[in-house]
Amino acid sequence: MGVRRWRELVADRKKIILYKTPIRPVVSYGAEAWTLTEKEEQAVLIFERKTFRRIYGAKYENGEWKSGTNRELEEMSKGENIVKWIEEQRISWLGHLERMEEDRMPKKIFTQELKGTRRMGRPRKRWKEEVERDLQVMGVRRWRELVADRKKWKDIVRQAKAHSGLYCQWKKKNICAFVGVLLELQNARCNDTDGNEHFYSIMVT
Repeated sequence: MGVRRWRELVADRKKIILYKTPIRPVVSYGAEAWTLTEKEEQAVLIFERKTFRRIYGAKYENGEWKSGTNRELEEMSKGENIVKWIEEQRISWLGHLERMEEDRMPKKIFTQELKGTRRMGRPRKRWKEEVERDLQVMGVRRWRELVADRKKWKDIVRQAKAHSGLYCQWKKKNICAFVGVLLELQNARCNDTDGNEHFYSIMVT
């Protein structure tokens, strides 16, 4: 079946279900134990957007074919994306670990403190710290007390899927850094060839 024929016969809603059922779980296998860097988050997001663009296809506007923008794809998916889904899986696994019996191996690994010296430089991201940060962004406090109630914890896991703050954390950090550079440039002094000082102002829109 050709690509055009596929798009005509299968509804977009069914294609999204096909993506979420066999494709996304394979791409994110074991994601409940991942700690993602910004580069890795971008990589899985790019993969998902490419998949969505193939599903929805290009649109014919003003005499030319155009692919959907990132914002349009986000609106179509109702704010959900693969990064939020991974974070949802991690929070779900955290609850499972916390409720697990003490003699189980995953629980021992989760609670045990490793001894020894670490390498110089910034330490690697720890899984537990990442998940606790996600819960903090969601406004969840005293999560250890909530874990025992499976229904409440399930609601928290469900909220993570569409929570706007989780995916935006690294974007906010990059934007703040960019704005900081612009503010420094705004008041920067530049000397011309005659030695005269000029002030250059940058309009941030």
